[in-house]
Amino acid sequence: MSDAIKPGEVAERLEAWARETIALRPADKSVGMVPPFYAETASAKGDESWPFWVVRNKTCNSLGSFIPSREMAEMMADALNRAALERK
Repeated sequence: MSDAIKPGEVAERLEAWARETIALRPADKSVGMVPPFYAETASAKGDESWPFWVVRNKTCNSLGSFIPSREMAEMMADALNRAALERK
């Protein structure tokens, strides 16, 4: 049996994570969970070549952690936006 991630499995896991995150931290109780979410460089000077990214909304870094790539941060932001829409 292979431990390799199957095609589409990352997206499925990301969607499940986003639904759980939105459910555990509802927007009415956490300003960080108010959509829309987007990826932004973690550099205080806006340097997009900086190695870390964050998922944020207009108020703050929504997750409180660094993401190691722009692509992953964008995927996480998109998943959170979809989960927030489903919850409405």
